[in-house]
Amino acid sequence: MQTSRQRLLEHIRKNRPVSVQDISLALQMTPANVRHHLGILGEQGLVEICARRTNPGGGRPAHLYDLSQQAQGSNLEQLVEALLEELAGRLNRADYLELLHQAAGRLAVGGLPGGGSPGGSLTRRLSAAVRWLNERHYRARWEAHASGPHLILGHCPYQPLPARHPEMCQLDAVMLAHLLGVSVQQEARLENDRSGLAFCLFTLPA
Repeated sequence: MQTSRQRLLEHIRKNRPVSVQDISLALQMTPANVRHHLGILGEQGLVEICARRTNPGGGRPAHLYDLSQQAQGSNLEQLVEALLEELAGRLNRADYLELLHQAAGRLAVGGLPGGGSPGGSLTRRLSAAVRWLNERHYRARWEAHASGPHLILGHCPYQPLPARHPEMCQLDAVMLAHLLGVSVQQEARLENDRSGLAFCLFTLPA
């Protein structure tokens, strides 16, 4: 028997894009219940707002929902893995890792003001980095600890590549160092928390 969210996903897949009202009428769910499930599916990276529908009678436009790129699937994983294998076969280990580090630095430039250097207090830099990371699906947060701040990444957007290419985790470490202006140390890689959800943990000096 399908759960409500499975039914909702299947409806979006067959009728996309759809509004909350469309789903409510088709699945006989209250709009509040539909929004609740859409919120959870959005956090899981399965659905996203793709457009707005103008209300002919006036009032606020309705958001239209579609499957996310992640849910629709793509061949990017296979392409990236093929490129990594090709680079690893052509370059020595040091040059291969240096190339990945340069790529991480290039990615981080987009998270720096004007593409420059990180500024402000460490707290402000952490908050800005978390916002930027969450725009890229990391589900990041940071916590203050006596030993120094902890940066937790609740989702790896490169999955499942790190399982076969652990050097991908070094990209995150280098990228975070660029964003924060301090060195970071990875303490946990895709470990499970008490809820069984995987996370990565990076620590910063006090």
